Amino acid sequence: MPEAIVDAIAAALTRLDEDRLTLMVERLLLLVGIEEVADLSYVKEDDIQDLLTPLQSRKLIDAFQRRVSALEPQPSVLSPSPSPPSPPSPVPHPALCPPNWITTFQVPWEKMAPTLRQAISMEQRAAQSDRLQLIRVIVDAIRMHFPNPTRAECTQIAKNVVAQYPKTFADVTDEGDLLGSGYTSLLNQIKTRVEHVNRNNTLSRIRRPKRTNKNDGDASQPQPKSTCNQVDSYGYINWQPHNLPEGETVDSLEVKRQMLATLWVLPSCTGSGEGRFSCC
Repeated sequence: MPEAIVDAIAAALTRLDEDRLTLMVERLLLLVGIEEVADLSYVKEDDIQDLLTPLQSRKLIDAFQRRVSALEPQPSVLSPSPSPPSPPSPVPHPALCPPNWITTFQVPWEKMAPTLRQAISMEQRAAQSDRLQLIRVIVDAIRMHFPNPTRAECTQIAKNVVAQYPKTFADVTDEGDLLGSGYTSLLNQIKTRVEHVNRNNTLSRIRRPKRTNKNDGDASQPQPKSTCNQVDSYGYINWQPHNLPEGETVDSLEVKRQMLATLWVLPSCTGSGEGRFSCC
């Protein structure tokens, strides 16, 4: 499926450089959530406007619509009644998951693309499309154990994958030297995918506050409230905070907001569209 997306983008935008093509594929698969070619018809200009010009965005959206339309089967006179859709696989509740699941977690390598398995056996670098599929398969397998793993748990998984196949997945320079820990980019991709699939699942994004050792066993100390705190993850969670900056009021912040909005729409010093504060 990633190859079909690459072909669709390359056919619509023949002059698009390879770096932006790679960014486009990552955006569509990991953030937008494309799972099959038919999903391309739901891509909007807002999803890709920061990577392409407005004209390129319109061309690409139009190409996606035409490609999906060409894949749709023609209606027949006698068509069998469609079978009911299969129910989605249940995601286990955090309370039912074993606390040591990370120690027994295994990457389902048998579900990987044949090209990726071949690259591993030949100790070659993984293709970008194969790497993206690896991220999706790993996150799907993680969610069978725990719907919202911590960054530390994702770190352990990424570390194990790179330690097992460093030639294929480790972060290296053009000269082949190891970059940092070697698994930072893989970790970031796994965590980004986890946050994306949990974007609409509020229960999976709630964690209880950690208990400190200071108050353990001390009945005289007040215990923290047993409430759930929402964690910063995918998107924003703290709109319009109650505590204002020192020396600021609601009216003074509104004046500054209006000034920033005015500066944003003013022409830039070069006369090239919106201001974007280029004169500052």
